[in-house]
Amino acid sequence: MPNLNELPEETLAAVVSGVRFLSLATISEEGPVVRSLGSWGLQGRTLYFSTSRASRKAAQLAQDPRVSAQLLPEGQELPNLKNVVIEGPARLLESDADRAPAIEVIGRRNPRFKERASRGELGENAIYAVDARRIKLLDFSRGLGPDSVSLFHA
Repeated sequence: MPNLNELPEETLAAVVSGVRFLSLATISEEGPVVRSLGSWGLQGRTLYFSTSRASRKAAQLAQDPRVSAQLLPEGQELPNLKNVVIEGPARLLESDADRAPAIEVIGRRNPRFKERASRGELGENAIYAVDARRIKLLDFSRGLGPDSVSLFHA
């Protein structure tokens, strides 16, 4: 399995450029839970996302920080479908210094989030960083089955 450093950032950026919502899987007592998030951003191989501090996902992440996030661009046809799955532990960003780069990255994709941050309205938001431990790149233009999957690990 190739190292994460062997996945060109421009390849990753090209695939995620058409992604509107992130599908995030967390782990609950009953098993995996998947939900869609609009407040997210990717900088290199670090995924940032935000959610309410009072949400079930925040409670789940406090119990088990492991996540899997799928980034699937909209409007693709099956023969050329591409997506990215990022896996790793989600780390809560507590300090303003830690949160600032995340707010900037998320704000590039989500102007409303950036506006709320500039007005100091993110007090109820938990912001997380996921430093990828594994990234799966799926590209059906290379064929189906094993030919379509590239795995990169930390």
